[in-house]
Amino acid sequence: MGFFPPGTPAIEVITPSNPAAGADLATVIGNNKRLEIVGVQYTLAADATITTRIPNIRFAMGGTNMTFWDASGLNASGTLILSWFAGLGETKNVSSIQRYNPLPPGILLTEAAPITTLIFNLQAGDQLSNVVIWAKQWIQPD
Repeated sequence: MGFFPPGTPAIEVITPSNPAAGADLATVIGNNKRLEIVGVQYTLAADATITTRIPNIRFAMGGTNMTFWDASGLNASGTLILSWFAGLGETKNVSSIQRYNPLPPGILLTEAAPITTLIFNLQAGDQLSNVVIWAKQWIQPD
């Protein structure tokens, strides 16, 4: 059998709990699942500390972290809805508060694979929320 079991995948929408203020996202793929990531979105609200936060999304594949960065970052006291979508050719500023970033197609994750952020310059009062992960899901036979 290949990486994925035969059959048609289902669409999975994963909504992990919001991390505490000042903390990065850390969620793990459930047991017996294999996923192909379609997109990830979260809201980042920055506290008043003067520094530029550089958001990202990270996937662990085969023991290697693949990190995809936002193109511009977020300044103090700002809020930004950040999205990453497979196959999107370039970063798109949808509005002053929403930005789409590209992911390569074919990000394949197996059970227990972490999906995390490691936001550069994340401050104690910053809040990451409203996390949504869209994926194609195959259930791995026992």
